[in-house]
Amino acid sequence: MFLCPDGPLPEESVTALLAPRYGNAGADYRPDDGLDIGHVFSGSPGRLIMARTHYLGMGGDWRTDPPYTDGKYRGLFTFNSRNRLNNIPRGLTETVMFGESWGGFLDWGGTDGIPSGWSTGSRCAGFNYSTFGTCPNPANPNCDNQSFGLSFGTFGAMHLLHTSQGPRLGFNVAMADGSVRTLRGDIDFGVWDAMCGFADFEIEPSGLAPEVCGVLSD
Repeated sequence: MFLCPDGPLPEESVTALLAPRYGNAGADYRPDDGLDIGHVFSGSPGRLIMARTHYLGMGGDWRTDPPYTDGKYRGLFTFNSRNRLNNIPRGLTETVMFGESWGGFLDWGGTDGIPSGWSTGSRCAGFNYSTFGTCPNPANPNCDNQSFGLSFGTFGAMHLLHTSQGPRLGFNVAMADGSVRTLRGDIDFGVWDAMCGFADFEIEPSGLAPEVCGVLSD
């Protein structure tokens, strides 16, 4: 129930996400867990038994610099969050709660006992950030638009690989009202970020661009 029937099986992936650590220590992640900054994956032997998932809770945008001041684009699932559905000012029908992401191919080269191969999310991590944009999207420099999520830089993006949906591949999201929608992979980043921030009151903010740190942790 945590994997898309069309997606890669657990035995087809080499590791799973432990934690995404971005933003400010103590506010966006535990400062004392001894982990590196970035997307942190499970090494051996834990990588073999980590529970996989293709459906990740929405962490929104962790950035606080202009035009992201006060973290207003942060999502429902963040570090130590205790958000209630009746406290979503922008409306349940317009706020993303979960998004679909099948992972991506990462060139581990044996680091921490992880062979190069398909890497995916885990139920232990539980969320991802809208900051990485969507895929395939020519406007997203972190998305390999040709391989549809199969390359190193695309892991953090929300996407799937349903080729039946044509060149503008879509991906599924669950909104806070419980409805499920299919969004286009080339959705405007400003609209996407606004849909993922639950307290921004905005539908299409201006000045947002998908520039993010491009380094994924090992």
